Amino acid sequence: MDAPVDELTDFPRAGARARCMQRFERDLDAWLASSEGRFAVWLAEVSRHFSRTDRLVIDVPWVALKGAPDVSARLTNRNGTSLATLPLASNDAGRARIVLPLVSLAPSTYVVRVDATVGDEQATQQVAFTVSQ
Repeated sequence: MDAPVDELTDFPRAGARARCMQRFERDLDAWLASSEGRFAVWLAEVSRHFSRTDRLVIDVPWVALKGAPDVSARLTNRNGTSLATLPLASNDAGRARIVLPLVSLAPSTYVVRVDATVGDEQATQQVAFTVSQ
């Protein structure tokens, strides 16, 4: 692992904590369509501490000049040992989305590593999070 877990603070820039993603997206869309939502600035507070009943949703924005990147994600423990390859929920419109149900994870600190490749160019980002009881 390139950086200690406590130094992984730059990614993601925005996120959300929700028990039901469809309900969250529906409520957010309704709020953004309201007069208050159209003129207000909405900033989500990003939390890195979750319970096992939560679902972690990570949106990775991307911009590529040569087409869509090949995006992959892995779940690792705090020492960098790979635990699982994470499927992408979507990878279109300049955003890759990773949805990770936390119910099967033991209480600990984990890292999601996202790799994007376009041609010969590659980028990697990591985000650490903690699962509690």
